[in-house]
Amino acid sequence: MQNILKKIFSIKKIYAGTRIQITILGLKIKIKPISFCLQNIISEIATREIYSAIEVSDLHKRTFPKFKNKHINDEVAIFGCGPTVQYYKNELNTKNIALNSALKLENISYTYTFAHDSNLLKHIPNYIEIIKNKELTSFLGKFLEPSFALNMPEVKYGEECNIYRYYAAARRYLFGLDYSFDTIYPNIDIHPLADYNSISFSALHFALYTYPKKIYLIGLDTNKGGINFFAKCDGLYNTKNMLKGYQKFKEFAKMYYPETEIISVNPVGLKGLFKDVYTQAYVDKHPELLKEDIEIIK
Repeated sequence: MQNILKKIFSIKKIYAGTRIQITILGLKIKIKPISFCLQNIISEIATREIYSAIEVSDLHKRTFPKFKNKHINDEVAIFGCGPTVQYYKNELNTKNIALNSALKLENISYTYTFAHDSNLLKHIPNYIEIIKNKELTSFLGKFLEPSFALNMPEVKYGEECNIYRYYAAARRYLFGLDYSFDTIYPNIDIHPLADYNSISFSALHFALYTYPKKIYLIGLDTNKGGINFFAKCDGLYNTKNMLKGYQKFKEFAKMYYPETEIISVNPVGLKGLFKDVYTQAYVDKHPELLKEDIEIIK
C-alpha cells in the first residue's frame, strides 16, 4: 500500500538537498525549497548592500566634503519647476540652486544645479554643454538600482568643469532596495542624498549640509497633480510622499541644523509647514491673500 501511495504522490530531496522532487501520478516536478530560495535572496541583498555602501562612500568622499558648512553666513534658495516660480523677481540676495529645467529661468544667477531625472535631456537636449560652459557647480545624481540608471552620458573631465556625480537614495519600487526610504543621513560625505520622489530633497539635503542662515524654497509647489511650469505636464509626482519628505526634513533640520531657517516662497502644498512668505507679483495675482496676515518680501 505504501509503495502504491508513493507512485501517486511523493516528495524527496535531490541534488544534496538543493532541490525537491515532487511526484504526482508519475509526473516528476523539481523545485528549489523555499528556504533555499530565501537564503539566496537574502545573500544577494546583503552583498548588494555592502557593495553599494562602499560605492556611495567612495564617491561622496570625493564630492561633498569641500562644501561642508560652506555657506554659514549666506542665504540659499532652491528653485523648482512649479508654476509659482514665475512670480519670483530676484527679490532676494541668495546663493541659488537650480533643479532640472529651472536652469531655463532667465535673470537668475545660479551657484549650483541638481539633476537626476532621466527625461531631462528631452527638455534640455544640450544640458551637459550648458552646465559645462557656465561658472557654476553641477551635481548629476543617479540611483544605485540598475533599473533606475541615469539616462545621461558620462561627462569626461567632469570635475574640471565642476560637474560631480552623486547617489540619491533609491525609491521604494522594488523589494530590498539599497537604502531605507525613511532615513535621512546627516553625513552625505559617506551616505546617499535623500529622495522622496523629487530631486528637491537631494538639493535640500545638500543645502543644509552647507549650513546657511536661511534656505528659501521657490517653485517647490508640491501641489496636487504635480504641475510642471516648464514641461507643461502634470500627474507625474507622488505629492503624498513628497509632503512626507518635507515633514521629515523639517524634523531633521531642527535636530541637526537648528540655526538654519527654512522658508517657503509663494507656498501651495507646503503652506503652513515652514515659514511662509510671498512675492508682490504673486499677491497681485492672488489678491485674496491680503485677507490673511501674510509677509511679503520687500
